[in-house]
Amino acid sequence: MANHWPARTAGLYTSEPFRLLTGETASYVLADLLEKDKNFPILLMGDFNDEPFNRSMREYLLGTRDRSRLSRARAPRVLNLMWPLMAGRPAGTYRYGSEWNMLDQFLVTKGFLRPNSRVRLVANTIAIFHPSPLQGKGGAPRRFGRPSKKLDRNGYSDHFPITVTVRAK
Repeated sequence: MANHWPARTAGLYTSEPFRLLTGETASYVLADLLEKDKNFPILLMGDFNDEPFNRSMREYLLGTRDRSRLSRARAPRVLNLMWPLMAGRPAGTYRYGSEWNMLDQFLVTKGFLRPNSRVRLVANTIAIFHPSPLQGKGGAPRRFGRPSKKLDRNGYSDHFPITVTVRAK
């Protein structure tokens, strides 16, 4: 499930209701898919414009970093794969001022983690892709910009990409 949730441009808490609504909608779609097959492997990915610990991720997607909690869950719950990367360098995919944010994320249902799953994550392949050509000032993502502001024709994005390797049987 590809995601691009509402931006924080109006301010984190002013725009939060829009991300909560989007999280509720994603949770509804996820529950509907899992009602048909509770072990269906689903990968949610994208720019959630919230971090793993924000309300939209915890309350609506029922995101966790605990695999055992995920495997015992009766309600649709997802494992947020980005938690281990939050202590790394960079400690996020987006930098606002001097603060890093983990806005781009991979989340999986327990069906993805089952030994007999049709698709599986390859261990230790989740990463933030940040080679030097993608880095700008101070190691932040090198923004392309726009003509009305500062334009860097060699820039890329205001977010670093994230990667994971998935294998299919």
